[in-house]
Amino acid sequence: MAQTANIASSPQKRANRGHRRPRAVVDRAITAPISARGQRTRATLLKAARRIFERDGFLNARITDISELANVSHGSFYTYFSSKDEIFREVVLAMREEFVSAEHLVVAEGENPVQVIADATRRYLKSYRKHAALLATIEQVSTFRNKSKWLLQIRSSGRIGRTIDFIRMLQERGLVDKRLDVNYVGPALSLMVMRFAYISFVEQASIGKKTDIERSVAALTLIWTRTLGLEPASRRSKLTRSTAMPLEPDGLSK
Repeated sequence: MAQTANIASSPQKRANRGHRRPRAVVDRAITAPISARGQRTRATLLKAARRIFERDGFLNARITDISELANVSHGSFYTYFSSKDEIFREVVLAMREEFVSAEHLVVAEGENPVQVIADATRRYLKSYRKHAALLATIEQVSTFRNKSKWLLQIRSSGRIGRTIDFIRMLQERGLVDKRLDVNYVGPALSLMVMRFAYISFVEQASIGKKTDIERSVAALTLIWTRTLGLEPASRRSKLTRSTAMPLEPDGLSK
């Protein structure tokens, strides 16, 4: 892979190689574009990179293809990004912002927590379906030992933390049994939704199977509410009736 043209070797750099900061951090401080034109070019490269990562995956994506799609010379790419790894991270971080807003879990005074869970689950599933191609690439990269740590943190820790905070808030309001250990129940519920989305919109979609969003919301919300003990038995069927969730095991996909 080509190297950044304006980075020259020096005794000081050679001496620091054993404890060098991540290159993306160093290069960002040097080459971050400051002009309006530079910002536009950088945004175009990010848009092109996303399309290439979605189409080819991480391993087969090439900087040459990203540059060509963005109508930028191969050498100019390195004015804005130090490597394929760095631009991939930027693409992931940009997408992550949408998920943060989709995972809003706050119950206002007098608001039904079950409805909050259903609405948040619906937003998350719709966002996941929208970004499924890129998320499939993220799943691929998460298996790489040298890249998985930051990616796993971005992919799951924020959502899990918000879920834990949400359940703890419900406990403080007396809506959820305080004997439930939020440090285990929170990750279990959060990862259930995340894995369900991956299987539905990546794996099943790849073989032509479609997953109905509203049926999915009904099923996942029912699991949430029964786990947390939010609904009395007399009201548990309300959400199910309103979304017509089937009872057969394979009813979530059609």
